[in-house]
Amino acid sequence: MKEQPPAIGHKQATLRTPLVLPVIHPNGNDLETLRSQYANADNHLADARAAFNKIEFHPRDYYPLGQDAIAVSSAGRAAIHAAFDMIEAYLEEHTLALTLPEQPRTIKELRVGYALPEDEPATI
Repeated sequence: MKEQPPAIGHKQATLRTPLVLPVIHPNGNDLETLRSQYANADNHLADARAAFNKIEFHPRDYYPLGQDAIAVSSAGRAAIHAAFDMIEAYLEEHTLALTLPEQPRTIKELRVGYALPEDEPATI
């Protein structure tokens, strides 16, 4: 049995809010342009993440600032990793949307798919 690709929204917990996804239409960008741009951004994100992970992080660089300095710095690094994860999820959701044209494309379809109240904004 062929495995189904993930549905749009499989990274929802990482993003925390629903996305409004692009619609391919005559007055907008063409499909291949958007696919290429999202793939390019994803490649650069992977490079940035790899470069960040190569930054040596050691308590000896922080102890002169006091006992709590390494914990505060560690929390800052964790926030950066979370930001990388959020950007990656955003790019993956858009890339997936551009390969599965049957997915929701309107705010109304998005609200139904995510069971959002009518007055809740659908933004990141």
